[in-house]
Amino acid sequence: ETQCNDCGDNYTNKLTDKPLLTCQLCLQGSHNCPKVQERFEALNEVPETLRLIGMVWLCSGCLKKNNLSLLPVSATTPAEPPAEEELAAEDEEEEEEEEDDDPPQA
Repeated sequence: ETQCNDCGDNYTNKLTDKPLLTCQLCLQGSHNCPKVQERFEALNEVPETLRLIGMVWLCSGCLKKNNLSLLPVSATTPAEPPAEEELAAEDEEEEEEEEDDDPPQA
C-alpha cells in the first residue's frame, strides 16, 4: 500500500491492474484517480518525439526514500505564469543592465 501523490488517498495495485503511470525506480503503478488521469492525458498531448525527454514519474514511497519530496512538481504539471508585475520588473532590470553595458559616448 502506498499513498497517491496527487489525491493523498492510500491505494494498492493488484497484479491484474493496468496503472496509467509506473514508478521509474520501484515499478509501483499509479493510483488511477481523476488527478492522475488528468496528468496522463496531459502527457499524451505532448508530441511523441518529446515524451522520452524528462518524463519520469516516481511514487510517493520512492520520493520519500530518496528525499525528493522537496523538489518542484514534475514538468508535466503546468507552472503558474508569472504575474504582469513580475514581468514588468524583469523588463526594467534588463533595460537597466543594457544601459550599464553601453560605453559612454563623446
